[in-house]
Amino acid sequence: KISGQIRDESKAGIANVVVVLISPSGTVLASTTDSEGNYSFNVAPSQRTYRVIPSKDGYTFAPVDKAFAGLHEDQKDIEFIGTSNRSP
Repeated sequence: KISGQIRDESKAGIANVVVVLISPSGTVLASTTDSEGNYSFNVAPSQRTYRVIPSKDGYTFAPVDKAFAGLHEDQKDIEFIGTSNRSP
């Protein structure tokens, strides 16, 4: 399992962020964050790399993505920080 949270600079969760998971075989899975910014994927252990990428209109995320090679155990608390690109 790969899970985590997407938050803004004030540590508040960001809802409705599309989180894409690219599997070692190239399969693309998508999840949407809940009202508290949480997401999760159930994945099979692999020697190869999984890649997680968040996306939401009007936001930039840091880091842009995260990669996990040699996934043998759950990856928890994988966080991204979203910054709004919209003018106040």
